[in-house]
Amino acid sequence: MKYLERKKIRTKRRVFSIIFILILILFFLSLLEVGLRIFYPQTSSLLSKEDYIKANEKITLYNPHLERDYSYTVITNSDNMRNSKEFSLNHTNPRIVLLGDSMAFGQGVEQEEMFSSLLENNFKDLEVLNLAVPGTETAGYYSRLNQKGLKYNPDVVIVALFMGNDLRMIGNITSDNFTIKYIPPKPLSLFLTRNVQSLKFLWRFFYQSKITKPIANLLNVKTESNPVPLIIDDEEKLQQSLELLDNNLKYFKESSEKNNFKLLFLIIPAREQVDKTKLREYLENINPRYIEESRIRKDIINTLNKNKIDYLDVTPDMQKLNINNTFYYSIDGHLNKEGHKLIARLLTKKLENEI
Repeated sequence: MKYLERKKIRTKRRVFSIIFILILILFFLSLLEVGLRIFYPQTSSLLSKEDYIKANEKITLYNPHLERDYSYTVITNSDNMRNSKEFSLNHTNPRIVLLGDSMAFGQGVEQEEMFSSLLENNFKDLEVLNLAVPGTETAGYYSRLNQKGLKYNPDVVIVALFMGNDLRMIGNITSDNFTIKYIPPKPLSLFLTRNVQSLKFLWRFFYQSKITKPIANLLNVKTESNPVPLIIDDEEKLQQSLELLDNNLKYFKESSEKNNFKLLFLIIPAREQVDKTKLREYLENINPRYIEESRIRKDIINTLNKNKIDYLDVTPDMQKLNINNTFYYSIDGHLNKEGHKLIARLLTKKLENEI
């Protein structure tokens, strides 16, 4: 057999081998896809930006880890807010617009269990528009208020300020950037992440799973299985964040005066700032540095008072009533049903003479 003929045969064999391997991979992914959809459905990880929250959607989600700490259903209306009902721009009933991140969005609880829904039920004819978006902070809240909130003519705007990553990630509002919109996702990326279960599972397994952590450590690769510090832990960073917060508050205050709505900041603590056992775990396993929550709260409240902004701090009540992490999910750290119930009760008491 001539050399060229042998080379041609070897090339054909390689091509067939590659095709066979690709067919096996496709077969495996197909089986995995079917199995996941039936026995272990994956959640979308794309709720961290407004663009990913589709209009008129009903989707069951799980906490964004391989562990199944909870599942919940998100229902949105035509204006991409977490409400099953529609709201007219004009209204005669009292109306609240709620701004915040995943804590206010109600990650982990059903719509009727969110403190926004519970608050609405506690007042006659009250409407609460939940405009919270997971993964945002005060600059994003202000952008959300201007893009969507103001057109609904709210009587009260509640800004849920989370004492965890809201201070660690805080952005700066300027006269130029408050209407900046989120960068929309690429259509192919959005489609694959939302619809292909096997890809989401494999990504989480290799990027988040503790099983793959030794390999990642050996190769010096950072993964999401390595815990990320949540609570601000540096004095200089705290002062920088407070300066940004002070600047951002001025814009909220100006908007409330210009648009004639009452402004209320709702201070929500992180789980570790409420439960001492969770704090010890945080200090031992995630970050040994920590600024006392009482100090952080004092500085936040002083900044709010400086700007003459009303507030409700739910931390003392949570600390007083907490027994073995009463108000948060054990793995995820978001508010559970009890946490939402308590906040709704405290908000009702705060607003009962004003609505």
